[in-house]
Amino acid sequence: MIKENRYQILLDMLCMWLPWVCVLLISVLYPVVFVVSGVPLTILFVFFFKRTFRWIRILLDILFKKPNVIYTRGYRFSTREHVNDISKKAFYSKIFFDDDRLKKDYYCFDEAIYRHGELLKISYYPNSRYIEAISRVDNYENDSGLS
Repeated sequence: MIKENRYQILLDMLCMWLPWVCVLLISVLYPVVFVVSGVPLTILFVFFFKRTFRWIRILLDILFKKPNVIYTRGYRFSTREHVNDISKKAFYSKIFFDDDRLKKDYYCFDEAIYRHGELLKISYYPNSRYIEAISRVDNYENDSGLS
């Protein structure tokens, strides 16, 4: 993961959770504050939780697990999305595959574009669906069992 993206993810999590934490701290002194502003922030909490959960899963996988390596020809397409709504510099790719071994969408900070049918070597974490590295393979003798 690129160093700049790490900072953008931390900024994203800080911007999501700081207002909620401040309201909780203030509501200890003034309970009416939680009633007025805590309810809208609790609704935002539900929306932020999915994004926060994704970043935490990626972080835990990077820290405590080793990535799996797989060869596939099933690259379908990818979309580029912003890491957070504040900074428009950091992006991540949401990648989809036709391969049955790589179901759902995967996240990657790589900007490279690949075509369907190209042989790719993918280093990924299956729990968080984070792709650490993806590269095109030119010479691979035994491609049996690849989709």
